[in-house]
Amino acid sequence: MVAIEVSESSVRELAGPKSFERGEKYFAAGQVRRVSVDGKTVSAAVEGTHVYRVQLEITRCGLRGTCSCPYGAESFFCKHCVATALAWLDQGGKPGKPRRKPLSDNDLRSFLGTCDQSWLVDQLMTATNSDPVLRARLAVAAGADANNAFDDRELRKRLEMAIEVADYVDEVAAYSYFHHVDEALNAVEHLLTGGFPHAAATLAEYALELLDAATDQVEDLDGLHAMIERAEEIHQAGTS
Repeated sequence: MVAIEVSESSVRELAGPKSFERGEKYFAAGQVRRVSVDGKTVSAAVEGTHVYRVQLEITRCGLRGTCSCPYGAESFFCKHCVATALAWLDQGGKPGKPRRKPLSDNDLRSFLGTCDQSWLVDQLMTATNSDPVLRARLAVAAGADANNAFDDRELRKRLEMAIEVADYVDEVAAYSYFHHVDEALNAVEHLLTGGFPHAAATLAEYALELLDAATDQVEDLDGLHAMIERAEEIHQAGTS
């Protein structure tokens, strides 16, 4: 079978005049974002009433499109598919190199089984520099007490930097403030699934002390109380 060349006219024929005209307007307005080509697959996000995710398949019969919009979900070549196709054609309209698939767990395990032990030790020690939970787990495996294996000094500093208030947090600054507090509590909560509930409970208790001290310096008390409730939940999970 001879491959059909994809062009604006073939896209118009595939979509129909109304969808093509609407998709052409979306493309002309710059509403197609993050066009990527993986082999014979074209992906993009198109801004409309919502942000819709589009995927086009380059086949020997032309394009086949799917979209997260209601019309595209029914297998129609919608205006968002048209806009993506036009953006792809504007970039040259060629298939790309297929991305390599990530190595499977079994393949990685097989590779590691052939590695020199000293090299593996070096890799693990390097990884522990940026992953204190991994370091603590290895320390426990080496015989350390699980309740004292995790070094919480850096995480205590992170909680202090996120929660302590130098002056005053008004409504304008509240979003950024609570975002940093939430991220710090995420790191504490990670200790629960990492196997260190005692450390999580201790740090959550410390976070509660810091949050209580910040009460008079934060305008959005509802947001602050939400952070307190989250820290209490982590503390309870770590002690149960």
